Amino acid sequence: MNTFMEYLFVIALLGLIILPSLVGHLRERAVDRQLREAELGRADLRRARARQAERRRAQQRQAELLLAERREAEARQAEAREVEAREVEARQVEAREVEARQVESPEAAPCRAA
Repeated sequence: MNTFMEYLFVIALLGLIILPSLVGHLRERAVDRQLREAELGRADLRRARARQAERRRAQQRQAELLLAERREAEARQAEAREVEAREVEARQVEAREVEARQVESPEAAPCRAA
């Protein structure tokens, strides 16, 4: 139990040390963004945001296309597995029929007697 409490204490202490730096980093990023926006001006800012939106849309379209291709490939694989399963089943049925014919054929009778 003491070991667990020690681990918990160390984790809490690390959290107290790391949390302020994380908050500072986030604030610094916000300030940097505001400074960038102020430097660019409103027209440039609109263009930059439009370019970002276009990039996001292009990435989203690309992700959707990749997902659609993956789904199509999975569907083709599933179809191939089904066809293969049907072929295996057909071969098994054919083998059973051949075996049944061999058992019923008159040529097989002397073999059984021997």
